[in-house]
Amino acid sequence: MKIVNSTTVVKCDIPNCRNTANYIITDDGIDERNQFNLCAECAMKLHDILSVTVVPKSPENFIKKACKKKEAATIRENRYE
Repeated sequence: MKIVNSTTVVKCDIPNCRNTANYIITDDGIDERNQFNLCAECAMKLHDILSVTVVPKSPENFIKKACKKKEAATIRENRYE
């Protein structure tokens, strides 16, 4: 999936929005009728909603998880010796 700048004058696909689309959300192999047109204002609103809903895990969490797995494996090995 990719976002490209709109080169044509089309309406934003968000309901009740009458702005002209600045961006097109598309993917390889998708024809123009199935692309999603988005204006700058709706793109910012969508960004705000997604940034609250979809929060990536911090790298520290992955490191801590790996350390805990390593410690658990060491404890298991020591238990059976």
